[in-house]
Amino acid sequence: MIFFQPGTKRLHFIAGHLPSTILRRDVLPIIEELWPDAARRVSGTADAVETARCALDNKIALTFGEASQRVWSRREMADLPLPLIAAGLRRAALDESPDSTDDLGQRLLLPAAESIKNTDRHPKEFHWPGGLMLKITSGEVHLLSSSRVQGEPPGQKNA
Repeated sequence: MIFFQPGTKRLHFIAGHLPSTILRRDVLPIIEELWPDAARRVSGTADAVETARCALDNKIALTFGEASQRVWSRREMADLPLPLIAAGLRRAALDESPDSTDDLGQRLLLPAAESIKNTDRHPKEFHWPGGLMLKITSGEVHLLSSSRVQGEPPGQKNA
């Protein structure tokens, strides 16, 4: 069973009922009653998101090479849009440290992508979870795995 507790904006589930069963039995009929075309729209949106994900994956593979690649030309990367740089770095980082999935969000990736695009050519280092370090030099971008950065908090450290 499901109930809504006023003032908390939370749905509460009663033991013995799986959330998927509750959704199918109690919630979806209400949504369909309020918005008769909801299922078709959600399905269409899911298809569009999947198509966009595939296109992005292909673009990242073409731009960054194999997922195991750890060195790139800074000049080539600087010409890319920030979200594409961040996505490519994330893919390589997760290939190196799969357990860092939840920790490698835009908060860590976008500052690194901005530094790659920046015309300031001073070397920079970004220490990421999972013992990863992104090193940006005037000509290259390196993703390194190093136990020496394990204990340091995530963020940027200027070299």
